[in-house]
Amino acid sequence: MRSIVSRLAALSVIAVLALSSGGCSKDLAKLGIGVGAAPIQNPVTTGNISDIENAYGLALVGAVAYRELYDTNPCTKTRPFSASNICAKRSVTVKLMDAQQKVRFALDQAYEFIRANPTLNAASYINAAQRAFNVFLNTKSSNGIS
Repeated sequence: MRSIVSRLAALSVIAVLALSSGGCSKDLAKLGIGVGAAPIQNPVTTGNISDIENAYGLALVGAVAYRELYDTNPCTKTRPFSASNICAKRSVTVKLMDAQQKVRFALDQAYEFIRANPTLNAASYINAAQRAFNVFLNTKSSNGIS
């Protein structure tokens, strides 16, 4: 019975000391009490967003080729697209450029968030980049660009 009372008294002293420190890890560190030295790691890494960026880079090849076709052979009212006249439409080029800017902006925002907040989850930014990339892919495929 005496050992139980002494253990409870010791636990009470520890509890009072812990509460009086206010949970401040700096004070506990000064006392030599470790409170978890491992840094908090972000579950979402730049590798996750790099996957999107790599896929975007591959998809961009077709869009760049289409843009170059527009620069050299744009479709006109007198020379519309046909089997004998392979040309690029301005409206499609503008849609592609708009989609490209949105993907680049979303990727930049995600990278910036990850750099500025290494311990916070960046999944919402990465999802936004993925959605922008999907819009870009849909713009390409709906206009017959591979």
